[in-house]
Amino acid sequence: MQNKYRISDEFKAICEMMAPILANNQEVFQAIIAEGNRAWDSNESDEQIRVTKYEIQSADQAIIPVQVMEAAGASAVNAPCLIYYHGGGFVFPVLGSHLQLIREYIQRTACKVVCVNYRLAPNHPFPKPIEDCYSTLMWTHENAASLGIDSNRIAVGGDSAGGSFAAVMALMARDKNGPPIAGQMLIYPTTDARLQTESMKAFTDTPVWNAPMTDVVYKLYLQNGDFGMRSYASPAEADSLENLPRAYVEVAEFDPLRDEGIEYAEALKAAGIDTELYKTEGAVHGFDYILGSQTVNDSLKRRAAFLNSVFA
Repeated sequence: MQNKYRISDEFKAICEMMAPILANNQEVFQAIIAEGNRAWDSNESDEQIRVTKYEIQSADQAIIPVQVMEAAGASAVNAPCLIYYHGGGFVFPVLGSHLQLIREYIQRTACKVVCVNYRLAPNHPFPKPIEDCYSTLMWTHENAASLGIDSNRIAVGGDSAGGSFAAVMALMARDKNGPPIAGQMLIYPTTDARLQTESMKAFTDTPVWNAPMTDVVYKLYLQNGDFGMRSYASPAEADSLENLPRAYVEVAEFDPLRDEGIEYAEALKAAGIDTELYKTEGAVHGFDYILGSQTVNDSLKRRAAFLNSVFA
């Protein structure tokens, strides 16, 4: 597949992976969940990063684990904050690779990062995950002073399904007159549940992630429908994208989610939102797990520059 799609040699290692979503891979599916749970539980403070763990309540009073990560010597007051929603196709937990990326954001921007271990489909389908994510946004804003966070410098971000959640948080905060959001960073985001873009039709066998996988996880995530909240399940279908925070959207060339990310960025621009769009050539979904590659380093520089600009 790598040769078929002219994927950069930088991503050979990740191209050898294929996230096993389908039912006949339940054993590996459960192994990935277990690895994610271990990564979350074992994420502890060290000489560079301080980790503080909390439990907060979601809208239905469910207890949601949250971790606040910051530089070990960070200021105790008025720091900028990124609330990060991890990817995982609505069904996988935060992985060690997500936590490594979060460390990069902290070191490159001097922000604090709030990471939420939101509930997952299929046991907790829509809208439970977005309720957990929005509750985390509210909790962060309401407790900003005690967390040492500047309540006017809170951004949201995420990759893949987490990118969808970040986009949805911007919509929900606008619609509900919720906390101000300084910016939204959407990394190869899932934005369109209709699954009709050209890249979704074309990339049925791409490494790491493909169109059939997207179809499977959406069926799990939306198994009970959208409860009349279609824009929160599929932000590309929102009636209006006006009055949203500044946006950064990054897509990968050989990713079924590529075109919906591009179209969402263009729709934001058309709605008057200051939006940066980057198309990463030779890359696949999840390419930034390969830390140390030149392409990933360039991407991280751009992301950090965006965050620093909205935090300024």
